Amino acid sequence: MKPRHREGPQQQPMLGDRARTGGERTADKTATHLTADDATRTAGRARLPGLVAVFSEHAPLPFPFAVVRRARIGRDAAADFTIDDPKASRLHVEVEPCANGLLVTDLKSHNGTYLCAARLADRPVEAPFGTTLRVGRVLLLVVDDIDSFHGYPPFPHEPLIGGPRIQEVRRQVEVLARSNVPLLVQGETGTGKERAAQAIHEASGRSGPLVAVNCAALPRELIESELFGHARGAFSGSVQPRKGLFRSADGGTLLLDEIGEVPLSVQTKLLRVIEDGMVRSVGLDNPVAVDVRIVAATNRDLSPMVESGEFRADLLFRFGAVRIRMPALRERPEDIALLVSYYRDRVPTGVSVEVMERLMSLPWPGNVRELLHLLQAASATSRSRGGSRVELEDLPVSPPTPSAAPNARPQADAPQVPSEVKKAEILTALRLRQGNVAQVARDLGMRRAGLYELFLRLGIDPSGYRGK
Repeated sequence: MKPRHREGPQQQPMLGDRARTGGERTADKTATHLTADDATRTAGRARLPGLVAVFSEHAPLPFPFAVVRRARIGRDAAADFTIDDPKASRLHVEVEPCANGLLVTDLKSHNGTYLCAARLADRPVEAPFGTTLRVGRVLLLVVDDIDSFHGYPPFPHEPLIGGPRIQEVRRQVEVLARSNVPLLVQGETGTGKERAAQAIHEASGRSGPLVAVNCAALPRELIESELFGHARGAFSGSVQPRKGLFRSADGGTLLLDEIGEVPLSVQTKLLRVIEDGMVRSVGLDNPVAVDVRIVAATNRDLSPMVESGEFRADLLFRFGAVRIRMPALRERPEDIALLVSYYRDRVPTGVSVEVMERLMSLPWPGNVRELLHLLQAASATSRSRGGSRVELEDLPVSPPTPSAAPNARPQADAPQVPSEVKKAEILTALRLRQGNVAQVARDLGMRRAGLYELFLRLGIDPSGYRGK
C-alpha cells in the first residue's frame, strides 16, 4: 500500500507544508514509515537504519522509513516503499541493512539509481551512512538512526531552521532560556550562533531588547566605552556621553559575539558586571544597576587561550558552565534542502536534484553563510541564461569546496580537500566503478593525472578494486 507523503523541500510548496494524503503502512515490516504521531521514543532504544527523502523536484516527499530487512522502492503499489515520482521505475531499487549503511541493488531501472551522483550497476553496492541515493527525481539520505527523523521535515520555526541536530539545539534553548546564568554558544563561522542567541532571547520572556555586538569589530581602545558607556570628556573625542551596550540591553539580552577578542583589561570589568550586575561607565564613579542576560559566542576554543594567558579562567568558568554547540553544516546534510527552501526569496529559481546532490556532497567550511552566497551567485547565473532553476552549469567553475558530481567541470589536478572527505569519496567511486580510474575521474570531475596524485597522497591502490 502507498505510504503517506508530505510536502518538503521542492520547487513550489512551502517548506514544512504537509499533504497528508492518507494511506497505510506496508503490511509487512520491511519498511517502517515514521511520522510525528508515532509512539514516543524510549530510553535505550535500538538505532534503526533507514532512508530520509530530503528533496524532490515534483512529487510530495514520502515520510522517512526504517529499513530492517530487504525492501524494494519504486512507483508500484507492490513496492515496500512507494515513491510517487514519474521518473522512478515501478520497482526501481532494492535496499537492505548492512554493517555500515545499506546494501543497494538497482533493479534494472529505466533512469538508473545514483549513489553520490554515480550511477549504479545491477549488482549490490554498499551505501554508507551519510551518503545520498537518487531515485527518479527524489533524493534520499542514508541515516543510521531513523527514529531521530520523526516528523521530518520540521516546520520552519524561526530563528533555528533544521532537522534533528538543530531540534536538539532548540530543546537546549527551551531548557536554558528562562535562566539568568551567562551562556556560551560555540560553533564554526557561519553556523548560526547569532540565531541561537535570538532563540534564547525570544524564549526567555524578557521584555527588553536583544542587543548584539561583534567584539572583533570594535576598536580595542574603544571596546570598554562601547560596552559600559562613558561620560562626556572621559577621553579625547568623547564630546557626548554614551550609555553603552549593557545599559541599552537592560531588561533584555546582550550577545557578545567573538568573546575571545575582548582584551584582558575589559574581561576583568566584564566579570565584575556578571558578579554584581553593576555597570561602571568610563569617567563616572557611580555604578548603574542593569538586568541583562549575557550570551557569549565564539568560533574559537577558549581553553588554550586560558593556558596562554589571553583569556581569564574565571570568566570562562562563568560562561562555560552552560554551553550550546551549533553543529557545522557538514554534520547535518539533511538540512541543506531545508535551507535552500527557506531562503527561496533570495534564490527564487530553485535547484535541480543534481545540484542538490552536489550541495550535499560538499564539506562547507563556511557553513550556512557559504551555502547562501553560493546559491545567490548560482541563481543569478541561472536567471542570466533564462533558466527556470539552478543547474550544475550555473554553479561556480571553481566551487568553494570540492565536488563529487559526475558532470562537474574539470577542476584543478589536486584540489585542496580535507583528506578524510576526499578519501571517502574516492573509495566509494572506486567500489562503484570496479577500479576503473577513467570513470572515477569523470565521476569526481577531475583529470586522471590529478586523481593518481591523490592516490599517492592518500595511500590508495586502485588495482585492489578491479574486478570486484
